[in-house]
Amino acid sequence: MVALSFMDHIYMMNLLLFEYVIVMIIQFVLFSHSSAVLGTLEISRIFLHVLVVLMIYSCCVKSILERDVFQEINDKKDGIIEAYDADMEDFLSNISHELRTPVNVVNGVADLLIKQNVGYEASIIKNAGIRLSYQIEDIQDYTECKRDKVVLEEDVYITTSLINDVVARFRLIEENKKVELIVDLAPDVPAKMTGDIRKLHKIFRHLLENAVKFTKSGGIYLKVYTEKTDYGVNLCIEMTDTGIGMDQKTVRAISALEGMYQAETGRDRSAGGVGLGLFIVYGFTHKMGGF
Repeated sequence: MVALSFMDHIYMMNLLLFEYVIVMIIQFVLFSHSSAVLGTLEISRIFLHVLVVLMIYSCCVKSILERDVFQEINDKKDGIIEAYDADMEDFLSNISHELRTPVNVVNGVADLLIKQNVGYEASIIKNAGIRLSYQIEDIQDYTECKRDKVVLEEDVYITTSLINDVVARFRLIEENKKVELIVDLAPDVPAKMTGDIRKLHKIFRHLLENAVKFTKSGGIYLKVYTEKTDYGVNLCIEMTDTGIGMDQKTVRAISALEGMYQAETGRDRSAGGVGLGLFIVYGFTHKMGGF
């Protein structure tokens, strides 16, 4: 009875108790047709035996009921957590769509002011609007990664054009740090490749912005090469910088990838960011088969 109670089926306990009662009745019937006489000691032993079996039955049923209640509570908690995550993802998706329109208006007005030579302030507004639009795109991509609904497009893109966009982006965000950018493009990289160019730009942008953000002096080394596969080649990207680097604890945390991660979380941290970059890059490279 104790062993079968771990199956968490009360009807098994009832069957065993019913079987015990039937066996006891048969034993009494057989004993009544014999010439033996029950003494006080035998009666007390039988009573104690029945009492022990009933206690074991009661404890087993109680333990099964408690485990059922505990499992039900856990299921409710899991349901609440899943519902909360789904609501939060819906909220992020909706708010990102709602923010896109006013940000586009700000960027458009900033472009008009720049064309009218209003002043340097218009360029500052434009750069801030572009930065905010990138953050909104990151939120949308984050919800796609969390829902496992990342859709990859297959477009033909020119490799050198992709590298030129990276260099132009570096010149825009370098901010007079006198940081040197070295691009090492392997000669065997095809001139044209097929992939999701928008997400490739996003991955390049996150890697480059982090490299510039944490590199005060020195340079950034960007290596682009290909890796042969059965269906052709994969584009591989390696970016190395002379910045502050990461200790072993941070490397292990990034390898575990427990959601979004930031090495510095204090209010007086030296660099900004919401911690989405690593999550987005990992989500996209995982979908693309990895770099």
